[in-house]
Amino acid sequence: FKSDKEFERITKLLKQGEMTAFYLIWYGCGRLLIEGLRTDSLMFLGIRVSQWLSGILILVGIIMVVLRRRKATIPFYQP
Repeated sequence: FKSDKEFERITKLLKQGEMTAFYLIWYGCGRLLIEGLRTDSLMFLGIRVSQWLSGILILVGIIMVVLRRRKATIPFYQP
């Protein structure tokens, strides 16, 4: 981030725990693409096992965000 004020502005939009959820989503996306380039991978149902895991990480992250947004009692992030 460019400054502390910009970081504070962005984090005010997040509820507690969403930073972890977004990490899971972005990590899963990156890993999904990178593992697609490998040639020595274990396959399951025609897709690499590591890509299955990446897809699961993405889904878990999305579910976390949706559930946290629906629950009104979870406070917003306080830097």
